[in-house]
Amino acid sequence: VKNDAGIKCTSLVHDVLNMHLVEMQGEGFIDNAWTEFFARSRDLDCSAETNDEEESLDDLQLTLSQMAGTFIVHACAGAFAILMAVGTFLRRKWMERKDRMNIGDGMRKAEKEPT
Repeated sequence: VKNDAGIKCTSLVHDVLNMHLVEMQGEGFIDNAWTEFFARSRDLDCSAETNDEEESLDDLQLTLSQMAGTFIVHACAGAFAILMAVGTFLRRKWMERKDRMNIGDGMRKAEKEPT
């Protein structure tokens, strides 16, 4: 068996998984698992389930007062995001203005100083 354990271990992993699957097949585990799975499943009768579904849908719907907390959290998060965006914009403008003022002051000082 070729193993590339020094590079990516893909062949080693493949061989180990294959060995365990062959053992499970030999012990009959896979056949038993499929049989148990199919025994649990059943055919769906949609006409019998529609009445139950209609009644349960009314129970699952939330009212506006039950959703109010979600709406409040969403509104607060949206307001916070808008305030942060406006604050960032204003701070950037303030910093640009401050830099322009500093550059202007530096030029005025250079003009006044004798060389």
